[in-house]
Amino acid sequence: MTTVRERYQEEFAASVGAAAARAFGRGRQALVVALKALGAAPGDRVGVCGYTCLSVPEAVKVAGCEPVYLDVDERLCIAPASLAKLDRGSLKVLIVQHTFGLVGRLDALLAEAKRIGAAVIEDACHSLGTRYRGRHVGSFGAAAIYSFQWGKPYATGQGGMLTLPDASRAAAVDRVIAEVARPMSRRADWGLAVQRLAFPAVMGPRSQRFLRRIYHALCGAGLMRGSFDLGFDFSLPGYVRLAGPSMCRAGRRRLRRWPEALAARQRNADLIAEALRAGGLPVWTPGPDCEPVMLRYPVRTDAKAEVLARAAEESVDLAGWYDTPVHPLKGDGLRAVGYEPGMCPRAEEMIRSTVTLPTGRTFSPAMLAKTVRILSAART
Repeated sequence: MTTVRERYQEEFAASVGAAAARAFGRGRQALVVALKALGAAPGDRVGVCGYTCLSVPEAVKVAGCEPVYLDVDERLCIAPASLAKLDRGSLKVLIVQHTFGLVGRLDALLAEAKRIGAAVIEDACHSLGTRYRGRHVGSFGAAAIYSFQWGKPYATGQGGMLTLPDASRAAAVDRVIAEVARPMSRRADWGLAVQRLAFPAVMGPRSQRFLRRIYHALCGAGLMRGSFDLGFDFSLPGYVRLAGPSMCRAGRRRLRRWPEALAARQRNADLIAEALRAGGLPVWTPGPDCEPVMLRYPVRTDAKAEVLARAAEESVDLAGWYDTPVHPLKGDGLRAVGYEPGMCPRAEEMIRSTVTLPTGRTFSPAMLAKTVRILSAART
């Protein structure tokens, strides 16, 4: 009998043009399985975007590998020049991150990865629906990962997916799953179901600020598990969990509604670009042959702290994604995952000057008008 997880996997694979998919409790767990299925072994070096969140280097270290941080270009994706200086064999795997749904210089990145002999995993956690040269991103490497955490294109609270453009790799993936993965506990699965019921009622910026304070207080008291484990325990046993039945049922529902949400994100991104252009503010132009579905719309500003403070006062959903090269780490936390200040100077520059607007449920024309006013005032 086909399980709900198997049906979800089949439906997701079909939606992105993949040959196979496997569903997990979190996107970072899918990344661990992908790395091990591609033969990454303890001590191997894995290329990581220097403009990312802890989930990526955490998974790399859980797999026993060492992250190598690579600087970005103006598209907030790895710059091919960051790879050009590397010798053949210097990386086992390259993780190509499509930040905010933007596509980097993918042809050049794939060519550099081939030159140095690195397998490519696409981090498509921000870019569900984005196409390049008519194909879904996630179909250009050996594997791709997706996330369904609250801030992602569609959300099941947590959740992740590993997809394979070539079904011949499925056997290797399933061997790794049999070795390291465990079922999601019923308690965790139903706990997320409760969160999903409450989620639509708390989507406004004002509610989010209030609930975020409660969330961080509960995580600090150990009463709730946060998005990131700042204890830096990068151990594999018990790390990888298969998606639970309730999560998979929710994922199937979200997937059925995804085409409507995708179209709304594209319309909203067009409205944002039009409003920014009318206000004399910088507009992000997709690279050639790219049809992006943007998770957040990035805007450069010389007054990031001022802009974010003003947005908070006016309950505008304007975020600083990301605040550090490995968000949310700073100082010793960055060093714990192998990042030293100055490793990725362009990424650090972009972090100091980039804020992002929503394209999803919290978008509204009124919010956009406030955002343009706030950005314009900070520029004068």
